[in-house]
Amino acid sequence: MVKDIRIKELYVYPLKSCLPIPVQEAEVALYGFKHDRTYMFQVIKTEDDWRNVRMDRDPEFSLLKPTIDEDSELIRVTHVHSHEVIDLPLYPDYEDLPTTEVDMYSSKMDAYIMPDSYNEWFTTQLGFKTRLLYQGDHEREVLGKTVNPMTGIKRTWRDVLSGNKFTEENSKLAFNCCAHYLLLNDASLDVIRQKAAENGNIKKDDTFGVETETIGSYETSKLRPSIVVDGDLEPWEEDLWARVKIEGTEIYFTANCGRCRSLDIDYTTGKFVDSKNAVLKHLYGGRRIDKGYKFSPICGRYGFSKDIGNVIKVGQSMEVLLTNEAPTQFDWPLGIAR
Repeated sequence: MVKDIRIKELYVYPLKSCLPIPVQEAEVALYGFKHDRTYMFQVIKTEDDWRNVRMDRDPEFSLLKPTIDEDSELIRVTHVHSHEVIDLPLYPDYEDLPTTEVDMYSSKMDAYIMPDSYNEWFTTQLGFKTRLLYQGDHEREVLGKTVNPMTGIKRTWRDVLSGNKFTEENSKLAFNCCAHYLLLNDASLDVIRQKAAENGNIKKDDTFGVETETIGSYETSKLRPSIVVDGDLEPWEEDLWARVKIEGTEIYFTANCGRCRSLDIDYTTGKFVDSKNAVLKHLYGGRRIDKGYKFSPICGRYGFSKDIGNVIKVGQSMEVLLTNEAPTQFDWPLGIAR
């Protein structure tokens, strides 16, 4: 019997490690949803050189709220405390910009350094030296045999006969961690929401965070999903999903998402919540199901799609096409993508 599963929420993250944009529809592009994580930040805080920003150690970036204006081809970024605003080009002219090498979890790529006028604004707003990088025409490799869709997807005999497989052209990354998409099951999120509510880790003010999220509830966006589904589902059922079809779009899952402190950012302050309010610690008991992540609890599935140009919409139906017999094991060479 085919279950009734629907797309509940969609998110795009034009600036990696900042607040997402909730959308009603999103276009499947080469590295994930269109406009997703085409920008990222590097900072100098106490170290001597630039390092990549990560939400599990740089919660201040949750105070940066982007919106996209397709007509003007701009990304407008607001600092939610100062209310200062800056406009970034959606499609920068990057050919004459200097480049720097970015090493993300041992997968390297070049990136363009945006002009000083942008970097000075972010430095002033955040209070430490910050620079903005743009992906442009650069890309990164997916490491690991099981994580890489060229070698890690579960294939049927029909796939073999038809030549259905991923290639070098559609298996690369931009500034996303280790896959194009992260899918979450709302039934699993309900388990986290209950723990968060018990601990007081809930949204308190519409001024901060993502405007579509409900006051009095834990914010889904802290888990950084691309896609959230709901319907006739049990908690953690997604652990075994290998392939799903969202109307005309297929997504192939190759890895689990190991969780970190980003689950416990307070969007109101741009800091981590007190330990007594933390949610992450409550997932350790039964969610360490992937030996490749060692100590990290699992929530969500990382996936890839070859259906470039398709549009996924909130409300569309989803069908689970293939499942695994056991949870996949993350084999990115670092053992954990940090």
